Parts: sequence; C-alpha cells; structure tokens
Amino acid sequence: MMRSKSALFALSLCAALVSGIALAAAAVNDGPVGGMDADMDAAGPALNTNEGHFLCTAAITAAGGVFSGQYVNGALTFRLPPPAGNLHGSYQVAFLAPCPNVQIANGWFRICQIDTLTTGFANGYCTVADRAGVPSAVFVQTFNAAGVPADLPFTLSVSR
Repeated sequence: MMRSKSALFALSLCAALVSGIALAAAAVNDGPVGGMDADMDAAGPALNTNEGHFLCTAAITAAGGVFSGQYVNGALTFRLPPPAGNLHGSYQVAFLAPCPNVQIANGWFRICQIDTLTTGFANGYCTVADRAGVPSAVFVQTFNAAGVPADLPFTLSVSR
C-alpha cells in the first residue's frame, strides 16, 4: 500500500514537471496561444525589461556619506543641502558601471529602506525618483515615522 502511494506521487510529480517544461518551451518559442502578443511589453512604458538581478547597492549615512556598497560613485553621492523651506532628508546616490543609467524607463527597479547601518531598528521610510540631469543617480527622500522629511540613514539597491 505504501509503495503504491509513493509510486503514484512520483508519477504525478513527473507529469507536472513534463507539462511545466512543455509550457516553458512554448513560452520561449513565441508563447502559448492566447498569451501576450509579440508587440506588447510586459514592463509597460519602459524601454527595457527588468530581469530582477540586484547589481548595485549603497548604504548611505544620514549625513549623505557612503557607508558601504557596490559600484557607488562616492564623488556624486551626497545629501542635498536643505533649501529655504528646511526640507531635510534629500539625497542623491550615484552609481558607476554596470549601473550607468538607473532611470526607471530603462528598466531599472530601485528599492530604498531606512536602516540604522548598525544594530537596532529605525522607523521611517524613503522614496526614490529619477535624478534630473544625472542618469546614473537616484533621488532619495527620507521621512521619519510621522511622515516628516528627516535626515536618516538608508540602503538603496537597484536591479535590472
């Protein structure tokens, strides 16, 4: 009885794998009938699609210095000086190759997260945007838990 259950399970698993391989092959070869048309772009208006591989990372201090990271351009990474309205938490983070143009329209995906860069925890959040005039950079705005712009350390990762 136990052997027949094991054999039945193995047979079901093989059938699922074979059909999965067939579907994957059909997707590679112009996709299955009823799938996406060839002229449709899954990434929407982006010029390139995102494969989901993190390539460049940065850990930035509250003062805007580079704590650590991979392919960070330290010369073009800094905290922007607060304007007359005293808006804190504005940063520019720039990258070197292989991340020379991290704009969203080129298929780049950017994630930022408030981080203590040591032990413990920090409350807050951050947003990202293309940095006008500097295609290799990302504009980051950090906010405290109350939603007020504040100078906070964070990590930034970009994937493609």
